[in-house]
Amino acid sequence: MGTMNHTPTCLFVRVADWIRRDAEGRRDLASLARLDLPRMAADLDVPEAELRRVLPRSADTAVLFARALAARGVDPNALQADPALLASLVRTCRDCRSTARCRSALAAGDLSDAAHYCGNAIAFARLTRH
Repeated sequence: MGTMNHTPTCLFVRVADWIRRDAEGRRDLASLARLDLPRMAADLDVPEAELRRVLPRSADTAVLFARALAARGVDPNALQADPALLASLVRTCRDCRSTARCRSALAAGDLSDAAHYCGNAIAFARLTRH
């Protein structure tokens, strides 16, 4: 039985996957330069303007968002059914000022106090109940 190559449909997750692949061998995810935006757009076959809408302040935030969903068992492709919710979650994560705390909590596997620093904590909790 062959391995199925599943491509996520959620643009934010696709961006996070691209950054993760592109960052292999880099020391700093934030080193993703604006000059890489045309290459990313071409690789993902999406307009640069669409990428600018979902790109976080730092490349790391896209990866953290994807990891936060996974840690809570939320399928990012399922969020496609509610584009307004997905946009709100992405915007909140993109504008987050607690990425260091989030990164640390995800690495430790302890999200018990996420409500104290994560602007998406309530929405994530609702999503995990469904």
